[in-house]
Amino acid sequence: MKEINWTPEKIANFWDYEAQFPENYFTFNYGKSIIHFFSAYFENAGNCLDYGSGPGFFIPYLLEQKIKVTAVEFSSNAVRVLNEKFEKEDLFNGAFQVNELIASNKKFDLILCIEMIEHLNDNYLNELPENLKLLLNTNGTVIITTPNEENLSNSMIHCPECDTVFHRWQHVRSWSKKTLGDFLEKSGFEIAEICATDFSQFLLPKKTFKRKLLEFIKHNILFQEKLNNNHQPHLVAVAKIKN
Repeated sequence: MKEINWTPEKIANFWDYEAQFPENYFTFNYGKSIIHFFSAYFENAGNCLDYGSGPGFFIPYLLEQKIKVTAVEFSSNAVRVLNEKFEKEDLFNGAFQVNELIASNKKFDLILCIEMIEHLNDNYLNELPENLKLLLNTNGTVIITTPNEENLSNSMIHCPECDTVFHRWQHVRSWSKKTLGDFLEKSGFEIAEICATDFSQFLLPKKTFKRKLLEFIKHNILFQEKLNNNHQPHLVAVAKIKN
């Protein structure tokens, strides 16, 4: 039994399928929490880039901030879907593949890498810092979120068809405050902030009273477990290019 080799085609097929299930996406569940946590950075940005936008579940939250939004995705199909989905939004400046966007010489005040770097293989990860530098305005800001010290083995599953194992959400690496900080500093970025947090603390109950009650109980049980384990599930970093 071996681990799956995540080729670009396999990754695209995997996420094209998962796009049918919005509730499985981090930005669908935590979009408002992310906006709340980073509110000061959105207030000072004239435009932003959602780098690794997926189906675009975070884009409506960004548009609500009254800033111009551009998206980057890695397959031509994903780019097409995003452009069709948001073509009527005045503040949406289009979706592109990264090389196409770099060639246009567009620059951004704020670049968001939300739950993206845990999916990158070595080749894509090595390209990321230079891509960000080419796309970021002078004194612009990069915001990164990723699972904090994730135990990848806890989410590995087996495919009986091809006899391979893979991470349920296609994660290929785990990050800690130290490894993320080292990666950014070695890549030529200056860290303004890096910390672990729990975005669920900003969530509001939804829908019916029964749903609200169940979510309240679940949230408090999970929150107490996190306190007992002294582990915050989400890692965030804010960085700028070193002068």
